[in-house]
Amino acid sequence: MTQQVIVAGNKQGFGTARKLRAALSKADTNFTEVNADVVLAIPISLHASKVIYNMFVARRAYQVTQIDWVGDIAQAITGTVVKAIGTATPASTTTPMHTAAGVVCNTTAHTVLPIALTGTAADLLLAAGDRVGFVLGAALTSGSGTLVIRMKRV
Repeated sequence: MTQQVIVAGNKQGFGTARKLRAALSKADTNFTEVNADVVLAIPISLHASKVIYNMFVARRAYQVTQIDWVGDIAQAITGTVVKAIGTATPASTTTPMHTAAGVVCNTTAHTVLPIALTGTAADLLLAAGDRVGFVLGAALTSGSGTLVIRMKRV
């Protein structure tokens, strides 16, 4: 097989059509990997009275695959990441996405705390229009952190 020059002159990026196909295939694999997950990083900051946060509205189907808490300033309270449907207010007793231990906001600063996901697969699935909420046991009056939620499209 003879080589065909894709670009003439000294600006050749690919010497053959086969090399071009290989490069495009690699790029496609990389783009698929990059776009496979959605990562939400939501800062939860000090607030005198706020305990319910609406963090994400699904416009298509997703599955939550990981939840982490990274505390900046510790405060001895816990929170619950929940799925909210329709106009329902996120509530810690309705469809939690993790085990009973929840999100412990009283952790060492800047340490990633992985949150154990619920064993109920349906609670981790979001349909179009569903929301992800965060419900704190009390207001963060002296603490703060970032909630990180990783999801994949289904």
